[in-house]
Amino acid sequence: MTLKSDLHARRILLRPSVFSVSFFAALFLLLSISALSSDKSEKQPSLVCGVRFSDSGRHDVFVKSMVSNFFSRIAEKKGVDVEVRWYTDDESLFRDLRSGELNFFYYHKKIVPGPLESASFHPWLRYEFLGSFKDKACLYVRKNGDIKKLSRLEGKTIATQPELNEYASLRNIIGKKPQDFFSSTLLNGDAEESLALLLNGDADAAFVFKSNVSFMKISNNHSINAIRELSCSSPLEFPPVHIVDGTPAEIADSIRKMAVSAHESEDMADFRPLFKTYGFRFADAEKKDFFNIDKFLAELESKGWNADFEEWLSSVEH
Repeated sequence: MTLKSDLHARRILLRPSVFSVSFFAALFLLLSISALSSDKSEKQPSLVCGVRFSDSGRHDVFVKSMVSNFFSRIAEKKGVDVEVRWYTDDESLFRDLRSGELNFFYYHKKIVPGPLESASFHPWLRYEFLGSFKDKACLYVRKNGDIKKLSRLEGKTIATQPELNEYASLRNIIGKKPQDFFSSTLLNGDAEESLALLLNGDADAAFVFKSNVSFMKISNNHSINAIRELSCSSPLEFPPVHIVDGTPAEIADSIRKMAVSAHESEDMADFRPLFKTYGFRFADAEKKDFFNIDKFLAELESKGWNADFEEWLSSVEH
């Protein structure tokens, strides 16, 4: 999706792993159940959270099934609809945001426009994943290959995703336009696919966010041991969970308080192994928490890289 230049860009967001998107949605619903489990006789408004996730077709079906089961539990306990809407395209998410149908939303990639006509929102929650609130994009090569330094990649084939943040981070590392550095670029849907192309020998390097590689290591994907880091970008914050203005403050505050304390709460003891294994916790979010992203965006705008990104996409077969 190409955004018009007169739209204020609220955030450039990173692609987290599929796990973190699914985990957030499942945990959000569980927190909502707890926060709304007071007096059943008091009628509560409906809440809707939009979650934009990868459209690569590798989304965790089991987690989506678990989330669906939470819907039934909420209805039984409170008589209130707490719905998570899964989006595989930008237009549908932005349409529902403009029409006022969403109370919260999580957007996994690229740019979220600021004034989306009649939609006003701000960062509400941020999250720590794998022990950090930030991630960085890295070039990976095969351990047993002959590429030991960045200059050896010139004229080679790279696998990455067709996203502005990947493009800009990669360009910062190599010091020139990617199409002028690499002989061939393989664009694909997700980090796992890029790494598979590298491991299979179809690409000489993969450019993905480091959290994806760390997650695969935790998941005992031993093939990942055959690659190594060559060079990485500066760290950028993970995307926030936004709250839409007008969402009932009392309910929103209850959910946020429970989210921030969830990693140490006895009420969330069943989730504690996941929190510990994946270094996951929520924290309050303010605009100042996204300084690196805002600085990154300003640099892109000043350098005219938004237009260069579109030129790059049109020059690459995908």
